[in-house]
Amino acid sequence: MITRSGKGSYFVAQDNTFSDIHHGYAILGYDSDKVLIEGNTLHDFNEGGYGGSTHGIAPKTNNSYWFIRGNYTYNMNNAGSVWINTYSYTSDIEISFNRLFNSGEPLGIGLEPADYGRVFSYRNTYVGGTVLVKFLTNNRGPVSFAYDVIVNDNNVTNHITESDNTSSPNRLVATNVLSGRSSESIVDSNGSLTSSYASYIGTHGHQINFAKPAAALLTGVQ
Repeated sequence: MITRSGKGSYFVAQDNTFSDIHHGYAILGYDSDKVLIEGNTLHDFNEGGYGGSTHGIAPKTNNSYWFIRGNYTYNMNNAGSVWINTYSYTSDIEISFNRLFNSGEPLGIGLEPADYGRVFSYRNTYVGGTVLVKFLTNNRGPVSFAYDVIVNDNNVTNHITESDNTSSPNRLVATNVLSGRSSESIVDSNGSLTSSYASYIGTHGHQINFAKPAAALLTGVQ
C-alpha cells in the first residue's frame, strides 16, 4: 500500500510475484506520483470484478505519473488486473507492454465518478474479460489506446467497453488497435501473437522488437 501524509514520490515495485490473494490488492496506491510498477507477475486471485474487492495493480486515489510496464497476469478469475479507481483526481497514467490475461477486467479505468485526467495504454496485450472505461465525460481524460492487442468476446468497438459515459467521442482515442474475438486465434495460450498475426510482432502488444525500442509516452518526469 503506497500512502503517506501528504503526497509521496518516487516509489518502485519491481520483479515481484503476487499470488493467491483473497479480498485484497497486490499494489494499492494513494497520494503518490512518479511511481514505477514493472516486471511483476500476478496470478491466481479470487473475488474481484467491478464492485468486488480483489484486484492487482491499483492506483486508487490522487495519483499521477504512474508507469505500469511489463507486468504479467494470469488466472485472475474475476479480479481486475490493472484497476484505475479514480476515487479522487488521478492523471498521467501510462500502461505499456503488459500481458494481462484471463481476468474479470484486464484493465479498468475511471471506476469512480470523480474527475480524472490522461491515461495512456500502449503496446499491451489484453486477453479475456472486459477492457472497461467508465465515467469519461467531456472534461475528463483523454483515454488513449495505441498499438494494443485486445481479445475478448464483447461486441463493442475495438473490444473496449464504455459505461456511464457522456457523448464524448474525442475523449476516447484508439489508434492502430488489433482487436477481435477469442475464436479468431489472434494470440496463443501464452498471449503471444499466432503465426497468422506474426506481422504484428514488434509493433502491437507486449512482444517487444528490441531493434526499435519505444520512447516513453510521458515526458518531463524528473
